[in-house]
Amino acid sequence: MPKIKEYIFYNYKNANTGDFLKEKLNWEVRYSRSGAPYLPKSGYNISISHKNNVLYIGIAQKPFTIGVDVENINQKLHLNSFIKNTLNDSEIFLLDNLAGNRAGKKKYGVIFWSLKEAVFKCLNEDLKPKDIMIINIDSDNNCAAVLKTQKKFKSRIKFMIKGNYVYTLVLCK
Repeated sequence: MPKIKEYIFYNYKNANTGDFLKEKLNWEVRYSRSGAPYLPKSGYNISISHKNNVLYIGIAQKPFTIGVDVENINQKLHLNSFIKNTLNDSEIFLLDNLAGNRAGKKKYGVIFWSLKEAVFKCLNEDLKPKDIMIINIDSDNNCAAVLKTQKKFKSRIKFMIKGNYVYTLVLCK
């Protein structure tokens, strides 16, 4: 198993993330043409996400890639539009089974979005939300996903809810 580290910073003021990480962790972060962060001359891949005043960072030992996402679990979500534009039929069924009522569906909707966002980052491919299908979420918040294109990718997907935020980490090889 690769070395993985996660960092969560609170009271982050949306400053220049590269400067912030240089100051806090002495890391030199650069960005590719696609906007993906990387750590030059290191044996690690990095993923960065921020929401409001929370900064979430994941690093994974190469050759593994990593994607992280943080979302406010209470953010405004237009449920019907979200379901129509983001979820496949099997995901709607899973959402119904996990959530029950409308409030639960909004909460799990944010979780599903965070899962898909972290997969996007991990794969670094041009995908649409319905291209990624969440097929399972177990009682320990471990998840499984497949690509609609049937392209195989090995991954470890996990999320945690802490306070008002969901933190999602996807590890791919």
